[in-house]
Amino acid sequence: MAIAPNYWSFESLTNAIGQPLTVNPMFTWMCGCLANLIPGTNDSLMVTPCTKHQRQIAKSAVLGCGFQLSGGEEEEDRNGDLVKTGLWGYAAAMGIDMTHDESHDAVRVFRSEYPEIKNFWYEIEDQAKQAIMNPGITRTCRMFKLTFPERHLQIALPSGRSLFYPYAKIVQGHWNDGSPKTSISYRGVDPRTKKFSRIMTYGGRLTENLCQAVARDVLAEAMLRADKAGLEIVLHAHDEIGVLGNETDLAILEMCMTENISWAPGLLLKADGYVSRIYKK
Repeated sequence: MAIAPNYWSFESLTNAIGQPLTVNPMFTWMCGCLANLIPGTNDSLMVTPCTKHQRQIAKSAVLGCGFQLSGGEEEEDRNGDLVKTGLWGYAAAMGIDMTHDESHDAVRVFRSEYPEIKNFWYEIEDQAKQAIMNPGITRTCRMFKLTFPERHLQIALPSGRSLFYPYAKIVQGHWNDGSPKTSISYRGVDPRTKKFSRIMTYGGRLTENLCQAVARDVLAEAMLRADKAGLEIVLHAHDEIGVLGNETDLAILEMCMTENISWAPGLLLKADGYVSRIYKK
């Protein structure tokens, strides 16, 4: 925690990770609370009052379900320890007490209410496979362009940047029932071992990569505008920008963060901020 010689103005984008998931014209915009993802209410996703516990479960459910996590089971890891997988394990890692039934119900409700997002997982994975198998041919998935030049899968973002998956290739495998399947692998740092190795990916994970990349570009666009407006940026964290200033500067910062972006037509941005001598969450 830092104390500034003057006042800090902080502004954060609302749902910066979730909103890019629904930028595409095919997607419906997510609700702000999603309390009704909680099993025991109803399957409608209307915004309704909810408890703190419900909000915590809904937050992990929206993030995890949006990126194709399964409900999850309890399995043995490579060390012989029992670990939770899927949304059940994801929530546990966030310190959220979600039951096995709640995690599976949340997946069922989410996929039923948002078939467009579910379909996007399969579309982006299929187009990535097609790009790898047909080098030099550009594939299109909504606002993303996929190519396979020089042994690397490249996905061009709306902003003009690209994500790269080094030495991507198609590998053969099997589903749990023994039926054959094809998957995508690439060279990168394994998040578990921290070693450079082959990593498997799929539609939901590609979707997560793209959402976070677009969210980063949205924040970067806001920072460039804030700098051009003469604001003194002192920090940025996740979806937040901090400047040295007062209430007037806060209002200018909000404008910079919510103006329409030329490469993201239809993306509705909201921001919320405060003025303080200390940074707080």
